[in-house]
This record gives sequence, C-alpha cells and structure tokens, in this order.
Amino acid sequence: METLKLTIENHIAHVIINRPEKTNALNQTAWDEITEVFEYLDENPEVRVVVLEGGESKHFCAGIDLSLLMSVSQTNIACDARRRERVRKDILQLQGLIGDGLVREMAYTGRSVDGKEAVKIGIVNRSFADKNTMMEEVMKIATTIASKSPLSIRGTKHILLHTRDHSVADGLNYMATWNAAMMLSNDLQEAFAAKMQKRDANFES
Repeated sequence: METLKLTIENHIAHVIINRPEKTNALNQTAWDEITEVFEYLDENPEVRVVVLEGGESKHFCAGIDLSLLMSVSQTNIACDARRRERVRKDILQLQGLIGDGLVREMAYTGRSVDGKEAVKIGIVNRSFADKNTMMEEVMKIATTIASKSPLSIRGTKHILLHTRDHSVADGLNYMATWNAAMMLSNDLQEAFAAKMQKRDANFES
C-alpha cells in the first residue's frame, strides 16, 4: 500500500496513515486504500479491534488532500447535468468514510479543535499529554476489547447502531430478538467456564 501501513497482532489490527510529507492528508489513493483495508479487516475473523493512527506527522490527519477536491470538481464530461451527476457520485463515495461526529464538527465550526476542547464538547472520549501516552492507553483499551467475546462485541455494535436510529420500543424488541438468536453461544459457555476456573477466556474467532 502507498498510503497506509497495516499490522495484525493478538487480534488487534493497527492501521497507520502514512503520508507524513502531506501531514497525512487523504488523497484518492488513501481513500481507496482505507476502503479496501477496512473491508478486508471487517471480513477477517482474526481481527477483533482496529486501532487507527496518524503516522509520523504532528497532525493525525489534515483532512482531504486539496488535489482530491480539485479532481472531484473538475471532470472532462461535456454535459453539465452528467458532470454534476458524476460530482455527486464522487461526493457520496467520500461521505461513506466520514462518521457522524466528524460531519457535525466540520459543519458547525469549520475550525481547528484541540484535544482538551474536543473532550469538553464530546467529539472524543479523552485527550492525553503526548502521542506516546495516548498510544499506550489506546492499546490497553484495544487489548481489553480484544479479550472479550467477538460475538458479543459484534452484537453490541449492531444493537447500539440500531437503537440510535429507532424508538426505545423498537430497540428493545431488536435486542430481544438478537439475544434469543445469539445468547446461547459457545462464547457464553467459555466465559462462564473461564470465570469459574479463574483463567482468561479463549474465544473462537
């Protein structure tokens, strides 16, 4: 890969944005590789947690590379309607890697936000004094998540997303259906056995 580095160890995938000369700004290659990598990780049963890091730059990521914005807005299509249709398609593709929190931040402020303010207004969970401390703490969290039942973590993600977009009644009904389908799993039996035997659980991928 040209713009990313990837390692997988102990069920944790570590993805590093690797464009330090461009302060890790995302060009078209980066967007394509991010899509490819995360689709691969999503289907890899050995991966339980993904840590995304900005590489050797003072910024995690400077955002969209200006060259990409220019390429989206400039096209050789002669028909104005078809050109705008193409631009809309490209923008929708870009929007699909952008989370709700980032969309709101850019839409509401359009400015830089430091770590302490990001915590205060809820964009991030916490901030740290330096990158090394942050990565140590992030890997602790990742290790904790990776030690849990993969089936339970996947179920929790699905339920939280469903609950966010539906009523309380719909959310509870979905949760009941999910639990009925998934609760009686090998993971649950292994969790109980590990607890009784005072050892770490060994879950299937």
